[in-house]
Amino acid sequence: MKTKTILITLIAILAVTALVFQSCKKETNDDPPSDNKIPETTKVIEAQIWQSNFTGIDSSDFTLYFDKKLLSEISLETGDIIVSTDGYGLLRKVNKITESADGLEIETGFASLTEVVNEGQTSFSSLLSTQKIMKINYHKDGVILDTSLMKSTEDTQLEYDIDVFLDPNEKIHIQGDFSILTELNGQLEIGYIPPRISLFEITYEIDQSLNLSADIELINLNYEHKVDLVSVYFQPIIAIIAGVPVVLVPELEIAVGIEAEVYCDVYTGINQEMDYTVGLRYEEHEWTTISEFNKSFNYTPPQLDCNAGARAYIRPQFNILIYGVVSPYLYGDLFGKIESDVQSNPWWNLYAGADLGVGIEAEILGREIFDFNTNPPLISYEQLIASASISEPPTANFYSNPTSGAAPLTVAFTDQSTDNPTSWQWEFGDSGSSTQQNPSHTYNTDGSYTVTLTVTNSYGSDTESKTDYIIVSGDNTPPTALFTVSPSSGTTTTNFAFDASGSTDNEDPTSNLQVRWDFEGNGSWDTGWDYDKTINHQYANESTYTAKLEVKDTEELTDQYTKTISVSNGGGGTGTYTDPRDGQTYATIEIGSQTWFAENLNYETSNSWEYENSSANGNIYGRLYTWDAALTACPSGWSLPSDDEWKTMEMALGMSQSEADDTGYRGTDEGGKMKETGTIHWNSPNTGATNTSGFTALPGGGRSSSGSFSGLGGRGYWWSSSEGSGTYAWRRYLYYDRGQVYRYGYFKTNGFSVRCLKD
Repeated sequence: MKTKTILITLIAILAVTALVFQSCKKETNDDPPSDNKIPETTKVIEAQIWQSNFTGIDSSDFTLYFDKKLLSEISLETGDIIVSTDGYGLLRKVNKITESADGLEIETGFASLTEVVNEGQTSFSSLLSTQKIMKINYHKDGVILDTSLMKSTEDTQLEYDIDVFLDPNEKIHIQGDFSILTELNGQLEIGYIPPRISLFEITYEIDQSLNLSADIELINLNYEHKVDLVSVYFQPIIAIIAGVPVVLVPELEIAVGIEAEVYCDVYTGINQEMDYTVGLRYEEHEWTTISEFNKSFNYTPPQLDCNAGARAYIRPQFNILIYGVVSPYLYGDLFGKIESDVQSNPWWNLYAGADLGVGIEAEILGREIFDFNTNPPLISYEQLIASASISEPPTANFYSNPTSGAAPLTVAFTDQSTDNPTSWQWEFGDSGSSTQQNPSHTYNTDGSYTVTLTVTNSYGSDTESKTDYIIVSGDNTPPTALFTVSPSSGTTTTNFAFDASGSTDNEDPTSNLQVRWDFEGNGSWDTGWDYDKTINHQYANESTYTAKLEVKDTEELTDQYTKTISVSNGGGGTGTYTDPRDGQTYATIEIGSQTWFAENLNYETSNSWEYENSSANGNIYGRLYTWDAALTACPSGWSLPSDDEWKTMEMALGMSQSEADDTGYRGTDEGGKMKETGTIHWNSPNTGATNTSGFTALPGGGRSSSGSFSGLGGRGYWWSSSEGSGTYAWRRYLYYDRGQVYRYGYFKTNGFSVRCLKD
């Protein structure tokens, strides 16, 4: 089995992870940082100096012991932060220094990466091949790493042969082979206003192959056991950020296990082929998960003659130790399961599946600080891939399309019979017949016809006569479309109720009509065909719309009906503005003394993008601009609002001056007054959304400097024209599950939305 896995972990760790990454100090100063990105208190001790002076460690309180000559090679004072690349790396704050005749004693405490670097970016990459192995710990006899490949090419997989007994009596036998090759990539950004981890990304790209079989020779047993097989430690990866080393040590752990309920002997095997993506993302106070899963399976038919059940699995887990403390990890069970009962039908079922998840944990010298993971697993999948039924005669079943129409009428018949028939006999009711599985037949004479299907397999035959008729009529007419809408006019906060139950078929017998809707009358159908004739819709913008309904009968004949619906903005004074550069018209809204665009700008400039490069997204959410592009994107007479002009609008909605000057989430419900209501564009629950301001904020997401898009439906970001530092500018952020407005600085190279303000 070949498996391609990509795990993406974007983490800006919460307060608990501040032990390693960042300070929780509140910062409201708008002044830019100094040019010195590394504080004077940061002391990087080179590995050679560390090794020649280090004499020991007290693991109970993390006191470090050195030769006294260390102070002649590097100056240290209380409050300094030590950074070392030795071993798993070290990041600690100096609490006390004591010199004695025996040497140097340094008491240390926790330190964060943002205390040693004010601002910077770094990236790293490593292929975790056999050539990068630092050491291997085997936990169980019967596991072998093929070392003949150790001098092969850089992309050589780690290949393991597995032949272990899980129980002391050697009755439960697991055999197989497992190979894996992992490419690790990542990046880390530390930003200002305030100093914090703004981005931490780790990507695992994994190729793996697995074959696993279980042989159980026990009677009357309930048994569950997991065995750790091997731990593989790879050479440290050292990433330099603003001159300070960040030490990461990759680790791979492999375990195998069995869960069994056996009442005699059972032998089976499983081969899996899967593509899966699992991930965990933290950004802007929001946890989200990532999951995609594709699979296919092969199997060895079970060999058993009485009741048994077993689940065999292999469990690889990847860890990344950061300064030996924080570890994002991927975990998963890839398993095969057999259930059997000779008294049942089917008498055995074979399943294949996977339980996959992600997490992050912190541990200091064997003490667990925290462990967050997706429990239950992010992907928990089980599929029946084979069974052994006691064979029976088939059951005939079919459907016809269409069931009525004008002569000549060609009808397609689709077999849906069960229990694998091997032959078919159709009688169409007009002397026509067929032995095909899915035939078609043409009726040339008006009338009602009864269709009969007989199916047969080696165990017998079954006959079903269709009780509803194929109706052939020479006076086939189209249906009549009709709908009502309540209310007939409203605002962008109105939930319009559409009802097409007044539509009728003009034939006897009537068919159950299908409907579809074009709410804006622009020729692009907003829904597919559906038998449900009622639906609700909310309009995002002020306009006069021509809503359209189309109905379809069984014979595929259609009819359309339209109504005009007036939608106002519902905010303060409203209007429109047509951009002379490209002819696009934008709704406008007066909020306090200001006049704003009530839509995101959609004018194409260099360094601007539609979300995921989709014009459909651009038509709804506008474009995403870098800060430099945003400064000049608005048309003449309009401009990108400054940070103070954003504050003016927020205070008009109810914020105090001190709240507006703050950073992070501010105010109470001002964000809700700005957000479009409902969940057409915003994710549920769209907390606090009233749009009483008429600003009609949409969750257009953003684009990172690396080119990836995220946040559509959950978050909206907008630039201001005010700088926070050389690389940062102030922006605003609204979130689907908060009613407040977030204010902070961010990298100018990212792509965010633009709202233009009238000069």
